[in-house]
Amino acid sequence: MTKAQWERVKVLAAAALEVTGVEREALVAAEGDATVREEVRSLLAAEDEAFLSMPETMPAVIGPYRIVRELGRGGMGAVYLGERTGGDFEQAVAIKLIKRGMDTEAILGRFREERRLQARLNHPNIVRLIDGGMTESGLPYFVMEFVQGTALDVYAAALPLKAKLELFLTVCDAVEFAHRNLILHRDLKAANVLVDGEGHPKLLDFGIAKALDTDTGFTQAGWRALTPEVASPEQVAGLPLTTASDVYSLGKLLGKLVGPVGDDLRLIGGKATREAAEERYPTAAELRLDLERYLAGEPVRARAGGVWYRTGKFVRRRAKSVAAAVVVGSMMLFLGVTAIREGRRAERRFKEVRQLANGLLFELHDAIAPLEGSTAARALVVGKAIRYLDQLASEAENDAELQRELAQSYLKLGQVQGSYFEANLGQVGDAHASFAKAVGLLEGVEKRQPLQLMVKAELAQALLRLATTENAANRGEEALRLCDRALGLLWMPHPRAVLARGMANFGRAEAYLRMGKAAEAKAAREEAIRIFDGEVARDPGNRDALRMLANANRRLATPEGVARALEADEKLAALAPNDGAAKLGVAADHSYLGALAMREKQFARAAGELKLALAVLRERCAVDAKDQRARESLIHNLTLAGRTEKALGHEAAAKELLAEAATLGR
Repeated sequence: MTKAQWERVKVLAAAALEVTGVEREALVAAEGDATVREEVRSLLAAEDEAFLSMPETMPAVIGPYRIVRELGRGGMGAVYLGERTGGDFEQAVAIKLIKRGMDTEAILGRFREERRLQARLNHPNIVRLIDGGMTESGLPYFVMEFVQGTALDVYAAALPLKAKLELFLTVCDAVEFAHRNLILHRDLKAANVLVDGEGHPKLLDFGIAKALDTDTGFTQAGWRALTPEVASPEQVAGLPLTTASDVYSLGKLLGKLVGPVGDDLRLIGGKATREAAEERYPTAAELRLDLERYLAGEPVRARAGGVWYRTGKFVRRRAKSVAAAVVVGSMMLFLGVTAIREGRRAERRFKEVRQLANGLLFELHDAIAPLEGSTAARALVVGKAIRYLDQLASEAENDAELQRELAQSYLKLGQVQGSYFEANLGQVGDAHASFAKAVGLLEGVEKRQPLQLMVKAELAQALLRLATTENAANRGEEALRLCDRALGLLWMPHPRAVLARGMANFGRAEAYLRMGKAAEAKAAREEAIRIFDGEVARDPGNRDALRMLANANRRLATPEGVARALEADEKLAALAPNDGAAKLGVAADHSYLGALAMREKQFARAAGELKLALAVLRERCAVDAKDQRARESLIHNLTLAGRTEKALGHEAAAKELLAEAATLGR
């Protein structure tokens, strides 16, 4: 056996140990090298004889929980139903415990990774992490919400198609939330979605999940624990994964739920499960949106429908209106003279509606944007403006200025939906769609007006906004392409173009980081900091430059860099006392300093920094309950603070902080 074959044996055997029965056999059978395949089977047989067939006594207690019965068992460990009694409450929980004989460093690391990932997810349709610890014999366990439920496919079997799809849309929301938190599930199958007694689906088992923002040995291409029937081609091949891999599994799950159905639904499933990842829906949110179009009787993106397809959909949705339109059309010849007079009135109305929309967008929105608690109001204002401008744009397709105004409205909508460094509603997938619409509109204008420098600058800004969502989805290469394209448009010496060049380099640094190119990321980040420093020196009151300077220094993740970020954020907060984003920046700086201190085991200093961060975040959540960024940051920092207090031996304080995090996550 060659060295390369032996490496394949180790990887495949480690993956096979995480599954059992038919899944294990399918995984091994998929290996093309017969020598590797047989050696793995031999090792697994020896493993079974040495460890897995040994009788194991169910523990009476695990930590503070009494064990009731075993719920399930896999190659890696067992799951038990536990009860915690005492005080004024009783609680049924599911406890995952590693199996004896499986406590190798690799498996323990995999287990700890699952616990870490699960702690980041607080969503009503994702099983909640409650507790964790070590048994007296030194084995790790974690405690999760117990779901008394039925597997998704079994529950949905007798439901009508619409109800099945509505359940599936909820699952898509949960997966999209995990992706926004930079986590891939990698094992989306019916058995991992339980529907509780109230009909709510719950996504569970992040045992082979992958964190998109880390580079541990468990997330590299070689780690191939998977369920063959739902695993994407790139996952089976051991290639790097993106959110499109989970979309593939969702497509397989959709097919299992609905079976052979009509053309549009079949096409949606087909697009989700295409061999090439770039040809699928890029996110679970995009898949969900196309299913919502299907349910509404609207044209679906999966079908590149022509005019007759779209017309047919329109007629079926509005049969009565179309019939009436035929009658009205017959009358138009008679009303021609009247139409001329009405046309003049319509032109005046067009101008009035346009002025109203721009007043909402550029005056009212920009006036309330810095105010505390304005996230929901901003979304409402921008949504209204878009509806007005969208209607006008459909009536004036060649009006370049109107197209630019509409593009700006979509950029503002994307910012309030899910812009990472601002107060937002946590709708990153929707933000991606809004930024993409802005790019499309401005590309059309730029093509018609190639000499207009401001149009080029606006297109560059839209490309950079879109790049932030690509980075958030761990699509570093696409983000890098967008940032480089923006740089090519930003050659003019105008200060806004200079600042945008800094933002482009910031985006390039984030992209390189996700591509694993540390040296390139460092160089791009240093170039961004150089540009932002220059802009702040030129205009100390430039709030945008200060904000980006703070962001770039913070992302260096060094004590010196974060200290410089805090200095910039404090200046920004002094310039704009009511700017919620500036306050969140200060909180982020203290959070980073706390995390850095924890890494050095300086827990007392970490506790002090995290206390400062929590004070700001609690205030932000109180004044703006709709700000998802602030809420998620608060949950994250409460969890960090709880761990810090536990390390200091302050058990009561730790439990209080972790309980607050759990409550917010519900």
